[in-house]
Amino acid sequence: MYHLLRTIVRISLRIFYRRSVILNRKALSTPGPLFILSNHPSTVMDPFNVVARSRRMVYFLANASLFKHPVADRILSTLYCIKVERYEDVNNRPLNNEQAFAQSIKFLKNGGCLYVAPEGTSKVERHLRKVKTGTARIALAAEAAHGFNLGIKILPAGIIYSNPRYFREQALVKAGELIRVADFKDLYLKDSREAVKALTLKIRAGLSANMIDADTPRQDEALAAWEMLTQTENPLPWKKKGLRSLEQLKAIKTGAFSTETLSRMQIYFQGISRNGLSDESLAGKRGMTARILFLLTGLPLAIFGFLNHLLPCGIPWLINRKLNIWPCYEATYKYISGLIFFPLFYYLQIRLASQWIDWWIYALSLPISGLFTDFYRRELGRWQEERRWKNYRRDYPASAQRLLDLRISLREQLF
Repeated sequence: MYHLLRTIVRISLRIFYRRSVILNRKALSTPGPLFILSNHPSTVMDPFNVVARSRRMVYFLANASLFKHPVADRILSTLYCIKVERYEDVNNRPLNNEQAFAQSIKFLKNGGCLYVAPEGTSKVERHLRKVKTGTARIALAAEAAHGFNLGIKILPAGIIYSNPRYFREQALVKAGELIRVADFKDLYLKDSREAVKALTLKIRAGLSANMIDADTPRQDEALAAWEMLTQTENPLPWKKKGLRSLEQLKAIKTGAFSTETLSRMQIYFQGISRNGLSDESLAGKRGMTARILFLLTGLPLAIFGFLNHLLPCGIPWLINRKLNIWPCYEATYKYISGLIFFPLFYYLQIRLASQWIDWWIYALSLPISGLFTDFYRRELGRWQEERRWKNYRRDYPASAQRLLDLRISLREQLF
């Protein structure tokens, strides 16, 4: 069952994300008792993106709120989840995680692998929130109960999304360096609380080093502006872009950019965002004629793809809009409902179309037209941005020129 579900998740992730990159993949399959940890901006998409790339059978420490309904409790308890209580799950009563800790320790003793999102909750932001101490306490308790001979390791992995909320975005998973829990033996024997604190700090450092961890919203805005400028002039593959963003964030944190430069980047970023523009439209990288020609010639196939995916894509979008109130759950709602409605409507549509054409021809056209329509939608969006920029230059020439001058000076400063 586990291998079947993992295969389904792997295939569906390839469809859901336009591009996925996994760095240091081999570490995700490290043998022996192991914790795999990650940051948590996109609820269940985070463990799926990490764990599906491991060859091991992985269990999950999941928050107790997911188990409230009896049906959900039965399913999650069967599907490799261990229930952990948080303060927000228990209505002010004391936490009771003794059973969860006992299950986890037993599982690790037998050489198992556990996934944990140590922030505890999910939030859409490029910042590592407070890391809970649960992982360190379980790992040290398990080692202490067996004379620090279990060999438990902790693998922090960072996840970077181009946008964690949407379909057909990009994802990068970067597994970091393994942390040996036995290295904290001496400190634990002296002071167990200090050992838990030290191991938690080590975990936090490992996660932070492998993800975009901006200290302030201003840092994140500056990084977003830098990413935009570099990708327009010197577009990088998603792997290199993610790694360069990590390097550049370090430069921003250490003050390599002056306060004046950061302020000017912020002004430029806010200026184009406020007016619905893009850095690419200001750069004039691609002529309007070529884009219009593509949009006209590709329109029939785009309409075909749109009509054939109106229900498979539309129903997940509608479910998310009606039921979801949290941005961090947006990708999850679309992904889970898509797992149901895409196969269902593909099957029904193929059955219907087979009355007029060979079923395999129509079946082959579905994913091709769907991917093309997604690309067409992006190109249409760029054309609309170019149109807005053209109109903006006509209606507000002085403001447009200031934005252009600011862009040129920023590029001269940064590159």
